[in-house]
Amino acid sequence: MKQRNVKQLFALTLLPLTMLLTACGATLQTSAGNCPSLPPMPAVSEPIPSQTYSASAQQDIQAWRKRLIDSSMTDKP
Repeated sequence: MKQRNVKQLFALTLLPLTMLLTACGATLQTSAGNCPSLPPMPAVSEPIPSQTYSASAQQDIQAWRKRLIDSSMTDKP
């Protein structure tokens, strides 16, 4: 008698779980309208800069260094 009660209790416990799992699976709907669109393809050719990044960076660093040195000399009494 006890074994039968355990089986019934086990079946009753699993029943709501399986119903929940099937209910969640049944309401899942995918729609093509909700999917994000792909970004546009990149340009085949990008405009070539007039100078390289390294040359531009070197000029910026030299200008910064010159301003830093010039300002530190004028600040001294």
